[in-house]
Amino acid sequence: FVHVLCGITQPLTGEKFYVRSDCPFNFITFTHDKVDVIVTLTRGKSGLISRAVINVNNAKISLENGHIIVEDQSVSVPYNDMYRHIFQYGIYTKMKSKVLPAAFSILWQSFGNEISLFWVRGHGSFSQTVDCQALSYMTNCFSDLDWTMTLCGHNVDGFEKRPEIYCPFFNEIAHNCLEFYSEISDWRIRTNCPEPTCPGNLIFQEFGPAFSPICSSSQSDVANSENITTCLCPPGTVLNDLEPGNLCVAPQNCPCVHNGQVLPHGAVLDERCQTCKCQGRDWTCEKKTCPAICTIEGRYVTTFDGKYYTLPGMCKYHAVVGLQKQKYILLKMFEVRIFKSEYTVCNRIISFFASFPPENVTVFWQSSMFVQLHASTGMSLQVRVSPTVQLYLTLPAQEKGQTKGICGNYNDITTDEFISFTSYPESSSEVFAQSWAEPGCTPGQKCTISQTPGNAPLTLYHDSACEQSQCGCSGNKEECLCVVLANYAQACAKQGETVEGWRTVIDSTECDHNQKFEYNMQACNRTCRSLSEPDPTCEGVSDPVEGCGCPEGTYLSENSKCVPRIECSCYYGGKVFSGSEPVEVNGQKCMKCRKCTFTVFYRFLACPLPKTYKHCSGLQRTCDALTKPMDKLCQSGCFCPTGLYEDHYGNCVPRESCSCVSGEEKYRSGDVVEDNCKTCTCKGGKWNCLSQECPGKCQVYGNGHYKTFDSKWYHFDGHCQYTLVEDSCGRSSGSFSITAESVPCCDAALTCARVIVINLKGEVTLTLEDMNVKENLLQPQSSENVVLYSVHTFVLYIEISIPSMGLTVIWDKNTRLTIIADEMLKVGNSQKVCGLCGNFDDDETNDLQTRSLVQVTNALEFGNSWKTTTPPCLDAVNETFPCERFSYCAAWAEHRCKALIMDTFTECHQKVDPQYYLEACVKETCSCQFEGKFLGFCTAVAAYADACSRKGTCVKWRTPDLCRTYCSEHNDMYSFSSAQEIKVTY
Repeated sequence: FVHVLCGITQPLTGEKFYVRSDCPFNFITFTHDKVDVIVTLTRGKSGLISRAVINVNNAKISLENGHIIVEDQSVSVPYNDMYRHIFQYGIYTKMKSKVLPAAFSILWQSFGNEISLFWVRGHGSFSQTVDCQALSYMTNCFSDLDWTMTLCGHNVDGFEKRPEIYCPFFNEIAHNCLEFYSEISDWRIRTNCPEPTCPGNLIFQEFGPAFSPICSSSQSDVANSENITTCLCPPGTVLNDLEPGNLCVAPQNCPCVHNGQVLPHGAVLDERCQTCKCQGRDWTCEKKTCPAICTIEGRYVTTFDGKYYTLPGMCKYHAVVGLQKQKYILLKMFEVRIFKSEYTVCNRIISFFASFPPENVTVFWQSSMFVQLHASTGMSLQVRVSPTVQLYLTLPAQEKGQTKGICGNYNDITTDEFISFTSYPESSSEVFAQSWAEPGCTPGQKCTISQTPGNAPLTLYHDSACEQSQCGCSGNKEECLCVVLANYAQACAKQGETVEGWRTVIDSTECDHNQKFEYNMQACNRTCRSLSEPDPTCEGVSDPVEGCGCPEGTYLSENSKCVPRIECSCYYGGKVFSGSEPVEVNGQKCMKCRKCTFTVFYRFLACPLPKTYKHCSGLQRTCDALTKPMDKLCQSGCFCPTGLYEDHYGNCVPRESCSCVSGEEKYRSGDVVEDNCKTCTCKGGKWNCLSQECPGKCQVYGNGHYKTFDSKWYHFDGHCQYTLVEDSCGRSSGSFSITAESVPCCDAALTCARVIVINLKGEVTLTLEDMNVKENLLQPQSSENVVLYSVHTFVLYIEISIPSMGLTVIWDKNTRLTIIADEMLKVGNSQKVCGLCGNFDDDETNDLQTRSLVQVTNALEFGNSWKTTTPPCLDAVNETFPCERFSYCAAWAEHRCKALIMDTFTECHQKVDPQYYLEACVKETCSCQFEGKFLGFCTAVAAYADACSRKGTCVKWRTPDLCRTYCSEHNDMYSFSSAQEIKVTY
């Protein structure tokens, strides 16, 4: 129902009446789905509305004195949070509540510090103040002109005759008379009502779209918006919404955005691996030849192709193996012995074989923390030795597609990175890594998210490695955190950005002797040796590193001391001479260098037949050894006779009968397995795999956990509507788009549901909201006699199939959404899909591509770029997880989420890596104090269970006490059995 106030009021029934008072009145009150709404208006002495209060479940918005006040804070437009959205709408201001139906909105028009027009839309009510001039020529618009004149007189009598008081009345009358508008189109002249003034160089338009096309997007929703009194850009121009001034410019003159900065048309970004130029709001980028780097930082690995994962334990791993086994690097975790010497590194952590003879390798100390290796083949290895070992391995482009190992297969495809030593495409990073481990490897502790010190500069490093820096940390906790931060600083340095001063915040580094600590230390020409002969450390390209080194003007001696040039020893023929044992070489005093040796221990064993004992055998006659290189320093033990190989069942068999493994499963020669869109056959100890068409699956659930079509995980949860996937991608139009908007819980930081909008050919939209699917026809149906889409309903899910566009959408009626894209949408000669789901090209490293087609690394910048263009909405600026706000819930959440790595899901662990789902679960479950519609924990576990099911492992994890579901005979949405479906043909 509606309570009235002073001025002309039209209630829900369509009647108009007049009440005069300066008291506050309830304008409208109602309850929808347990949400209470009260709108109160107060009319001032001038006749205009002086104050409006919009109360939605006791969350108030006040309009007074020209200000918009939200929860006692004055805000500017556009404004949005998890509950409400306020934005400019034509010449009006519009407010929508996210806890009310989309049809409900409130509009108002301001004059100075007061309001001349106030509408509550979607329920048919509005209010305006009026005057009474020149009504008689609008007779066609009224069934009762006398009553309208009477109302007009009541409204104006006693008030100052100002246009802002009486003109809104004529504006409303004229706009309600569209049938006869051509007869009264000169109403502003007759009534002396001036056109509203538009900001910048926008042009007033009596009827038009609420929004102009804008620079920040090549796509626009203006064609689908209603006609309203508005201000628009001149034809052929767009609004420069990226800079102040409300100026309209030609599209080709629009600026671009990168890292939060607005750059003018023509600006050039020259980055390490790409060069981009701003051309008419979009970036045009060209890739540079960029070396591939495999990073091994403790247990955290980033492969050559950019896949990030965690090693399962402290073992020996084969980091890089050539396909012909001509070379490899053996990594032994957590056992380090490096002796400082200019050119000799005695190291039990790294072994180089075959094509790396000493004369083709240069090894030197880049700083007190880093050893650098350059090989003549173009390979480069950078090793941090203090306080823990970290490896950065670079391979030349000619090695592309020629490697295997825990560093991946280096083929620019991240979706096939986990190829085991027997060539099987594993799904689990743990199983993959263990396949490249030496015998005896035991998985270590699995980490959930732990809380870092409160004073830690977490803005430096948001990677999961930082969240897990305490896991497995046997020493000082802050030192472990320092290692992670140092890794991030090193990653920045490799991108050309040196981060300085960060150690003063949390850590300090002291240097021995008279050395100096620098964040950008170089070895080139900083040693005494470089004074006597050419410095080989200058030949290879080395990224800057941190650590201790010699100050400018001094040189590093063989004793690791910085000395002036005059105190340097002499070098000749690869030898150093200090003078303590004088040797004359061309008038110089020299001495020999120390060398490093290893001691080998062995013992004899009795062997079961037909095996025989071999001491220090260089070959291991096992099926594993046929494809997986073993440590060949000295292998003693029981081996099969010549011509036979030990299989995984302990038998000695011919080579062609060798067995295969995948994870802990053993397979005999000839066995066939289908997985990961491949059919693999075990043959002679090795898997031979044939690829099949493989759809991409994009998933979003909870508070913004995303997995793209190319399997990249990231987190983003803004308050606007965002494009999940579309096929326009820089083109003028496309055939589909899918957008999503979060619906809040009682806590504004939590998402209880999502509103999904599927737009098909601009003809029909499907809105997935309130556990229902609603259809809205935008244009007349086309003549194509094809099934455009079909809706399949189940108890827990709704599935929408769009076969002609290669899409399937599965919605759990709450926050979890899966979009399946057919192979036909994969990138070919041009980009086919884009959005928060990525570009579907099998490369997760380029998934964070903004709407303006530039590659970024920050999920916030990426996510903000995919806001829908209308209505305007603020960028998300930070993300706070419940664990950070409610620390007392953290331990409880970690304990509860361990269900994912316990016995219930054991069968799935080798098929689907639980790590990302585990981290997401903890973040969701930390909101333990919230019940009702927020299903964070259950949604997170269900997401992992669904991934397991898609790999052929059905896990019965729900119980009467854990995420219980209620099944009914009929479907909630359409009240028919779940076997039925709806098909719509166009």
